[in-house]
Amino acid sequence: MEAVIQAFINSILGFNKEQLFGLCVQLKRDDYAKEVCIKEYRASDNAMARDYQHALQKIKDLEKEILDLKKALERTSSQKDLLNRYRFGSHNEKIRALHASSGEDIQDPISEDQVPDETPGKGKKGKTGSFKKQDETDAQKEDRAARAAARKEIRAALGDARTKKTGTKLDLSRLPHKDTYDIDPDQLDRKYGTDGWEIVGWHTKELLRRPLVTDYVENYHTPVIRNTKTGELEALPMPCVLLKRSPITPEMLASIMYEKYFKSVPLYRQSADFDNHGMSVPRQDMSNWIVRFALNYLGIPYDYMQRLQCERKYGQCDETPLQVLHEEDRDPRTKSYVWVHTTGELDDGPVIVTFVYEPTRGTDHLRIYYAGFSGHLSSDAYISYEILSEESAGRIILCGCLMHARRRFAEALETIRINKLTKEQIEALPEYQALILLGRIYKAEDCLKSCAPEERLERRIKEVKPLMDQFYSFISSIDMADPLVSDKMKDAISYSLTHKETLCRFLEDGRVPCDNGFVENAIRLYAQGRRNWLFSNTPDGARASTIIYSMIETARRNDANPLLYLKYLLEETPAYLDLPANSKLLEELMPWSSKYRKYEEGELRKALEALPAESQEKPYYRPSRAKKAPNEHTLPSVG
Repeated sequence: MEAVIQAFINSILGFNKEQLFGLCVQLKRDDYAKEVCIKEYRASDNAMARDYQHALQKIKDLEKEILDLKKALERTSSQKDLLNRYRFGSHNEKIRALHASSGEDIQDPISEDQVPDETPGKGKKGKTGSFKKQDETDAQKEDRAARAAARKEIRAALGDARTKKTGTKLDLSRLPHKDTYDIDPDQLDRKYGTDGWEIVGWHTKELLRRPLVTDYVENYHTPVIRNTKTGELEALPMPCVLLKRSPITPEMLASIMYEKYFKSVPLYRQSADFDNHGMSVPRQDMSNWIVRFALNYLGIPYDYMQRLQCERKYGQCDETPLQVLHEEDRDPRTKSYVWVHTTGELDDGPVIVTFVYEPTRGTDHLRIYYAGFSGHLSSDAYISYEILSEESAGRIILCGCLMHARRRFAEALETIRINKLTKEQIEALPEYQALILLGRIYKAEDCLKSCAPEERLERRIKEVKPLMDQFYSFISSIDMADPLVSDKMKDAISYSLTHKETLCRFLEDGRVPCDNGFVENAIRLYAQGRRNWLFSNTPDGARASTIIYSMIETARRNDANPLLYLKYLLEETPAYLDLPANSKLLEELMPWSSKYRKYEEGELRKALEALPAESQEKPYYRPSRAKKAPNEHTLPSVG
């Protein structure tokens, strides 16, 4: 650098004044130009820095937006899988049924229905239709054995605690029986000779018969009497009829109600069926009959059932939507609700199930219905139940539903595609582990159902409480901030932790059930009917439907015949219309009353006696050889 400066000095030593002046001006111009360039460079650098910062911020915003979109996509995908399951798959919440919506090619590693020696997806179908099993490697054999062991462990852990056990054998014990002896002595005489045969025993086979019933019109005549002394005329009264100038009878109306509300057959289908039998019954007439007699007649035992229900110390409640087209000041598309109230699943005494129509889902209905109730009420976590419990100041003790907690973990597991996971990976899933722990709780509870309340409480503290503690210890250990924990799993954990007090309340009383499945099961018949008849036309129609469903479901739960019970109410209730609401005589209208039981037995006996007389008295083992009239061998017997 010094050499450059010295060379510059040497070059200007010979400059005159004008040359030096011009050089200075030029140097100043160059210096100014450099300053201008530097300012421009600095401004450009600042602009680039600002753009860079904006770009960084935009990248961060886009990354956050992408993350939010991924979460939204995950939630949407989960909801889609759950919706597909609810629409097309099984509603069973057991682990073996949680993968039905994951696709046809899924290999369920914990299916309880798969034969242990078979692996889904293996084997190739040949032209003959048979499957040829491919050679398995040692690793595949070990994997298959591990999967079979996992299925066995799940069966042992979960069992069938919450599944209603149905027998595999036909049960005919509750039907009336009649004996028919098929023997023709004359034919046997021709075959073996008069003294060549005798009866040494009988082979017996049960045959299930359903007689074809033909509707008919009964022309009922009552005489008009003239007093021969006074000449006055008197018409003897007709039998008790439901409607004047109407042919409807209790058995016909009970059958219409039974078909619609028990078999879920809408009125238009019933009308078509009546037409096939040769009579025309308009749908509007049937609808008017149902509404009129449900409100006027069946409303009497319905109100009495509600009163009895609120006198008990244990109850359960739930609600389900209903559409009513013509509600005052409301859009036809607005949801109404049907509240379902039952006595406690583990409570002593007759079972009572009542359905109540309400335009809204508000707390006002609960305040009115449970105004006189004092005790334990099992329900889900809907806010109205919590408000009711808080307002009651300890009069109503709210009990949670463990099934709702389990359902959330089941949905969380269902959103995970586990068809490619190994046994170890599946067992490591927190959703899987939570379901296993809850399954053990249900299995322990199932073993206590036949116990007395005191014994059940004692065993719950000893056997079930440690399992509940283990479950809550496990879900509390899960880090909710972990991004690998799905939103569904976080929701399930949050639900269980938030409602821990009510979910554990069944450990304090032997008559409190661990979940609300009893009342949810009572809703099934109503939900099935709603899928067929879709809506109620008017509020009165909705109230009539809830009354009839209450009668049918209560009769079913007390082992009464719903059809005969409806007929019994239509025949007997008119004699109780003037009684006060708290009259003890109304007990005779209940399906567990001795009066109804005698009525049901009599109706079944009359139906059996009305059948063709095909039964025979049991012949002697050595029948007489005397000549008998042809009809002496066909004496009727109802056995």
